[in-house]
Amino acid sequence: MTRSELSSSAIRAYRISASAAAVVIALTAASLVIGSPTACGGLDRRYPVIIAFELARSAADLRALFGDGGACRTAMVTAMDRANWIDLAAFMPAYGLFLAAWFVARRRSGHRAGGLGATLAALAVAADVVENLCLLKLTPQLDATSPWLAILPWATGVKWLALGGAGAAAAWSLWPGGRGARVGAALCAPSLILTVGAVVDPHRFGPVVTAGVAASWLVIAVDAIRRSRARA
Repeated sequence: MTRSELSSSAIRAYRISASAAAVVIALTAASLVIGSPTACGGLDRRYPVIIAFELARSAADLRALFGDGGACRTAMVTAMDRANWIDLAAFMPAYGLFLAAWFVARRRSGHRAGGLGATLAALAVAADVVENLCLLKLTPQLDATSPWLAILPWATGVKWLALGGAGAAAAWSLWPGGRGARVGAALCAPSLILTVGAVVDPHRFGPVVTAGVAASWLVIAVDAIRRSRARA
């Protein structure tokens, strides 16, 4: 289906996706301007601290991020809690709407992958809520024996695999669209490989997992903005 053949309902969904994408981009830009704190322990400097917390699995992982105490740990806990509350209140609803609306638009345009992608987007947000609740429950004590740390890998695993799967669904949906669309599909495809890697081997793939997801989101955002300008 070409741009000129898009239904009005698909165009509305693309416009919703494009608007939500603008919020995601603004929040991401704000976080980059503010910057993130430096880990208190021996965490690899390439490893984003919030991702390291999400993928923490042991006392050693928590120590590498939060250290053994003192002012640095207090500041890191404050920073992590603030980031997670912003995530819950703003970032999660924005990226969930951005992805789900785009996949709904694809489904309304006749792409079977749209239904799968919308389901995976919803699953990712639901798992992300559980993940953030685990993180917020961990920070008061940072106890490696806490049941919240035991639950965290399951919630994190579902979230990252769902996001990677959504990237793969986007690649599937875009591939038949011609040379330009296939370039976009190729950029989306690695997200699933990297998210699987991060779940299986957090220390190796954790520092790069966001790159794959970000690439797929950028492709989806560009497509949503382009198609939101079409007429029914």
